[in-house]
Amino acid sequence: MTSRRRIEVVVRAVALAFVTMMAVACGRDPAPASTPLSGTIRISGSPADASLLAALEDGFRKQHPRVSFVHALHGPESTLAGVYTGTADLALMARELREPLERMAFEWAMLDKPLPVDIALAGIATARRTAQLGVFVHKDNPLRQLSLRQLDAIYGAEHRRGGPLARDWGALGLRGTWAERPIHVHGPPVSSIEALYLRRAVLHDSRKWNPGYRQAEAEGAPVIARLEQDPDGIAFAPLRDATAGVRALALGNGDEGPFHSADDASVRSGAYPLVRSITVIPAHTHERPMPHAVRAFIAYLLSDEGQAVIAAEGGYLPLGPVALHAQRERLP
Repeated sequence: MTSRRRIEVVVRAVALAFVTMMAVACGRDPAPASTPLSGTIRISGSPADASLLAALEDGFRKQHPRVSFVHALHGPESTLAGVYTGTADLALMARELREPLERMAFEWAMLDKPLPVDIALAGIATARRTAQLGVFVHKDNPLRQLSLRQLDAIYGAEHRRGGPLARDWGALGLRGTWAERPIHVHGPPVSSIEALYLRRAVLHDSRKWNPGYRQAEAEGAPVIARLEQDPDGIAFAPLRDATAGVRALALGNGDEGPFHSADDASVRSGAYPLVRSITVIPAHTHERPMPHAVRAFIAYLLSDEGQAVIAAEGGYLPLGPVALHAQRERLP
């Protein structure tokens, strides 16, 4: 071997060692790109997402045929437990985390914070448990729109968004015979995922609800059916539950608007204020970075091809361009 050749070999070895060192320091699997991915990815999730997972895994295996998958679809309540008990490498969360219970369980077992990565948006007409939420009034109610501050004033009791509480329709600007009529507040149980989401997104995580809150008997019980019989009522519920007897309100982040109804465009752009996301959470900590195959699979979920699979499967909406870029940037 010539001296020049020896120098080239040494330089390449040093460069590879440096790349490996930096990859480990950043918490990434140091496997070189030329090494074929292999191994088994264990996924916990919900039975409702079986078809979506199958489609995504088929697409991923076309690129990485040596990777296999094992499912434990017993969720949605047990989904994250698979990660922090060591039986799953990745949790497909079909709902938001129950705060603080699930986050604390993860941190206690893993000694680190969970790393949720958004891969999709909840659907609008979907039959899946996680669906975009709307705020509804009776069809005879003249109200057409609400800001999040007004929604907090209706459902909350702590004024965390400022301004007075709203307990009658006059406080929301209605006049005439509507002005002094009381607002009857309906919704799912306050322990439900939907209520927990509204609490964080609207009430600024206040646990003090309107004392007049009329909660459904059980999670999943029909809320809209009650509203159809109550002209003075307001309710939040999955948009798919809408009927001819109620009307969904346009919502705005501020009192001056703009106000947006929920549709594919407003949800994907983030203009609609109550956007719910579908996430994956890997068994990732600073001390135990996710395997290269797991990271590659998450990257595939965020790729144009993976997002197209999500759109074609139909249960959820693909991420909008801004959200997609943000999730790609935060993937370690």
